[in-house]
Amino acid sequence: MAKKTTSNITSSPFHPDRQLERTDSRTVAALERLSEAFRVLLWRAGKVYKISPIAVQILTFLDYHRAELCTVGYLADEFNMTKQTISDAVLTLESKGFIEKVTHPTDARIAMLRLTKAGKKLSEETSGFATPMEEAVALLNTEQQNEVLSGLLAIIRTLNKQDIVSTQRMCFTCRFYAANHDGKEHFCQLLLQELVTTASSSEHYAVLRLDCEEHEAI
Repeated sequence: MAKKTTSNITSSPFHPDRQLERTDSRTVAALERLSEAFRVLLWRAGKVYKISPIAVQILTFLDYHRAELCTVGYLADEFNMTKQTISDAVLTLESKGFIEKVTHPTDARIAMLRLTKAGKKLSEETSGFATPMEEAVALLNTEQQNEVLSGLLAIIRTLNKQDIVSTQRMCFTCRFYAANHDGKEHFCQLLLQELVTTASSSEHYAVLRLDCEEHEAI
């Protein structure tokens, strides 16, 4: 029996025969399994407190980001959802007493979202939903972790260029980021430091970030 080749196998990365022949297809299938894991963990966290998975993500975001980013519009971009979907989730959280709306200091037309005391407590209880994933990554050695992170950052950067995912506060979309600067592959012109994938105790390096407080869009 003639061996199947990629040319006569479906283009879907989920076809088992395609996965046998292509590492990229196996990687995509593996990433899909990981996305399933995140969905499960979010549902579990939300189920306990009778809130939706996106509500868990909203609470976490509001807890860890500066006030001016905490608007319905920004959250819609952050999670690649419609404003209506985010508004519905916000309305539910507001009705349960977990968040409140406050007027933007420079634009009265914009409402900023803020955690209430109950919302802060709930966020602290639910924001660790991804801890099992972090523990799994921690089992890899340092070299493996760096390789995985470098690959994921490259994938995210490509998908961002294709307008598939948003990366609002990632180094690669920041005006301070420079590639191949004085022989350095990644460089921050704000910190005046080379950027690396792993945390370093050296003062000459900074870490490539997915979520940077000093980020300014290009």
